[in-house]
Amino acid sequence: MESLIARPGRLAQRIERRFAEGPDDSPEICLRLESIPVAFWLTILVSLGTLDYAALTWSRPYRARMCVVAGFALGSLGLLWLMPVRRIVRSRWREAFFVGWSVLDVVMLAILAQADSPMGPFAVFFVLPLVFASVSYPRTAVLLVALADVLGYLAVALADGHGISPEEALVALGLGCAGLMCVLHARNTKRQRLETEAVTAALRLSEESHRERAEQMSEAQQIAHLGSWEWDVQADRVAWSQELYRIYGLTVQDMAPTFAGYLSCVHPDDRERVSRTVASALEAGEVFRFQERIVRPDGEVRTLESQGRVVS
Repeated sequence: MESLIARPGRLAQRIERRFAEGPDDSPEICLRLESIPVAFWLTILVSLGTLDYAALTWSRPYRARMCVVAGFALGSLGLLWLMPVRRIVRSRWREAFFVGWSVLDVVMLAILAQADSPMGPFAVFFVLPLVFASVSYPRTAVLLVALADVLGYLAVALADGHGISPEEALVALGLGCAGLMCVLHARNTKRQRLETEAVTAALRLSEESHRERAEQMSEAQQIAHLGSWEWDVQADRVAWSQELYRIYGLTVQDMAPTFAGYLSCVHPDDRERVSRTVASALEAGEVFRFQERIVRPDGEVRTLESQGRVVS
C-alpha cells in the first residue's frame, strides 16, 4: 500500500524536476515552467476520466474513438517529456508552443464532444484551456485560445447537420464570456507581474548598494583603524564592525554579543567608570565620550577613545 501511495509522489517529483526553472530565469519564464506540471496532471486526469466514462457508457456509439483520443493525449505527454521544453520556453517560440498546445487540447475536446454530444459532459472541459491560458499566457495568446475554444465548440455543434440549437448557442456564448474574462485576467496578471519585477529589481539594487556601502565603510574603518558598534539596550544585543573585532583581537565567536560581554574586554580598573558613563548617557539621552583601556586575548593593553550617542 505504501508503495502504491509513494509512486504518484515520486512521479510528481520527477515531473517538477524535469521542468524546473533555472536560477537566472525571469519571473515570467518561471511561471511558464511551473504551469507545465499542472498541465501534465490535468491531461492525465481528463484522459483517465474519459477512459472511465467510455467504459461506463460502452453501449453508446463512438466509445472506441473516445479511448483513442484519450490514449493520444496520454501519449502526447511522452512526446512532451522528450522535447527540450525548457529551451523552447526560454526562446522566441514560446508563445507558438503554448498556443499550439492549447489549440491541440481544444481539438481533442471537440472530437470527444462530437463523439458524445455537444451538450454532454465534455462541453464543461472546454473551459480548461481558457483557465490554463489565463494563468500564464499573455493577453494576445489568451485571446487566440479563446477564439479557438469558441470555434471548436461551434464546429461540434454544427457537425450533427441540424444547426446550432438555442442551448448550444448559449454554451458558446458562455465560453465567449469566459474567454473575455480570461483576457482581462491575463492583462491584470501581466500588470501585476511587471510591478512585482520592478519591485524585485529595486530591492536587488538596494541590496547591492547597501552591500557596496558596507564594504566601503569596512575598508575605510580598516584604513583609519576605527571601529563602530551598536547596542540594542532593550534586547541587550551588541553589534560590532569587523574592524572593531580586529582592534580587540577577537572574532565573533570569542565574545558574547551583550553589554556585559563588552565590559569583560575592558580593563578591570576602568569597567565601573565606563559602565557609569554609559548609564548616565542613557538616562540623559546625550552624546558621550570616554577613554578606556582594553585587554586583548594575548594580554596586550590598549587605550581607546570611544564615543556614541543615544538613539531613541
